[in-house]
Amino acid sequence: MRSSYHILAVFLLCLLFPRLNASCFEAVKPLGDIGNIRAHSICQDNTGTIWISTNLGLFSYDGINTTIHPVSCEKYKHSSSLIHHLVYNPAENNLYMLLHGYLMSYNLVNGNSKELSTQPFYNLKQGKGRLLTSNQDSLFEYADNHISLLYTLPEKDIITAILEDENGIFLGTRNSGLLFLNKERQLTSFAPHFKEIISLFKDSDSNLWASSDGHGLMRFALQQGGSDHRQYTAESGSLLSNSVREVNEDNEKNLWVATSEGVNVFALSGTPIRGYSKRSDTRTGLTE
Repeated sequence: MRSSYHILAVFLLCLLFPRLNASCFEAVKPLGDIGNIRAHSICQDNTGTIWISTNLGLFSYDGINTTIHPVSCEKYKHSSSLIHHLVYNPAENNLYMLLHGYLMSYNLVNGNSKELSTQPFYNLKQGKGRLLTSNQDSLFEYADNHISLLYTLPEKDIITAILEDENGIFLGTRNSGLLFLNKERQLTSFAPHFKEIISLFKDSDSNLWASSDGHGLMRFALQQGGSDHRQYTAESGSLLSNSVREVNEDNEKNLWVATSEGVNVFALSGTPIRGYSKRSDTRTGLTE
């Protein structure tokens, strides 16, 4: 099992349990010693059970036992069960996921899975009362048991991350940086040089954090219209690695940044606090 999975799993476990803090790190192996497994996404349902999507299928972990849950797709008959992305809907008690790219639902009460799309997608994100997904340069929504096209980028690119707030939809791309689609379907570009965006997160102070695979982390101050932005890199001493996977916020308003080399902690102001390298169990002090 890859060590990067351990870092991401422990990082998210700390966030899922609010009483845990920076000193909570310990070895957690909910998937045991299953060979050749790679975790892609993790979420928690309203009972506290943790759900993990992997290249070998869907797993649940209740703190003691790990269970695999069969999810099959008629459109892709294969011995493997590659699942990317998990979104939990507490009202329906459903998990939504991409199985080999096809949108699926999985009901946690009866264990029934359902195919929802006839084409594969690359991203899945909870929006405002709907699911948002993408396929290459096109953005789609899933609402009322129906998938519909919302927007296609004017220039060929790949939508790699999605985040919707009350004003519109932010799109991370592979080559065009951060884009914003307002409710009138007008597109605005931010930091086009910041490429390979793989995740987006909005903190409680209305800052947008864009994670890049190779270019570090970018903070956009949305209260200033997004034009005020700052980039953080390993070269500046702010990050353990320029390959940033995910950002999340804890109950003490600290930001936890998962990178390929460990976890960094930031204040909401953007000030780096410390780093936890996967190469050692000691803290790494960081300065700007």
